[in-house]
Amino acid sequence: MKKIVFGLGVFAVTACGSLAPTAKIGGPQNSLSNTKWEVVDSYNTNARPYISFDPEQGMTGNGGCNRIFSNNVVISSKDGSFHVNAIASTRMACPSMDMSTESNFIKMIESADHYVTRKDMLELYKGNMLLMKLRKAQ
Repeated sequence: MKKIVFGLGVFAVTACGSLAPTAKIGGPQNSLSNTKWEVVDSYNTNARPYISFDPEQGMTGNGGCNRIFSNNVVISSKDGSFHVNAIASTRMACPSMDMSTESNFIKMIESADHYVTRKDMLELYKGNMLLMKLRKAQ
């Protein structure tokens, strides 16, 4: 049985190690249900990671080379809690820089415990540390 809870939210990926203003962390957020988010900066690689959230399929996306997916998704819009675990992927061979980007992308998603939405951006946090920013896809 799938255990998927969707709340309110939005994603964004670029910064690592930034401290975030705590005013919105822990507060109500926009829903991530039926949304797609793209990495803001792919660090001069061909990789273009993105993630999507669907109440039936959980999290799906592309890590920059391989398709990624997880049904182990618990996201709450009430307090912005965010938990995506056991991310699986296809196993295509890609340039090493793209594979490194993909590996880091997956690790950051699995490390995140909260999210904050700001306009068309989604910010993922571990505690008060900003892990990444994503922009809402068209």
